[in-house]
Amino acid sequence: MDMLGFGLNAGVLTSARSTRRGFACSRWRMDYSLESKERLDVLFGEEGQGEVTAKYKFGLKVSGDKSKEVFQTIFGEFKKNAKFPGFRKGQVPPFMKPKIVSFALEEVLADSLTYAIETSNLKKCEGQAFVPEYDPKVNDMRKDFKPGEDLSFSVEIACVEDTSAPSSAEETSEAEAASEN
Repeated sequence: MDMLGFGLNAGVLTSARSTRRGFACSRWRMDYSLESKERLDVLFGEEGQGEVTAKYKFGLKVSGDKSKEVFQTIFGEFKKNAKFPGFRKGQVPPFMKPKIVSFALEEVLADSLTYAIETSNLKKCEGQAFVPEYDPKVNDMRKDFKPGEDLSFSVEIACVEDTSAPSSAEETSEAEAASEN
């Protein structure tokens, strides 16, 4: 069984995801916007002593164009490989469309979270600490999500930040860059 519970070829989902990620990174600036970033509390480590693990809250907005593009990519991959009893090859049954929309939402949420973490110069935590808490909840977003419409949400997640003082080599390169401008 696959993640949607329909026994589909998992390669369909993987190929849609990896194909799209290749060009999504260069287009992030216009697809996602980081509306707010707030550090809530420090979980491990101390300021100025190297890496600090802290809980962050990000406010994100995803453009309608991006959500539509993700849906169309995933839907296209499903159509290429669709083989459902009672339907022609390449036909996606109507009962599958809500599942595809749900998968597109999950993909948009994952990409936007990656965007927020990378643009904030943070690193993901591994394991249980990296379980994001979305507001509104994902199940509530599934009910209201429509590809092609803007999506705004906030998410709390633990991330690692390097708070140590910059090395002298970094300071030198920063000073050189400032003097050139």
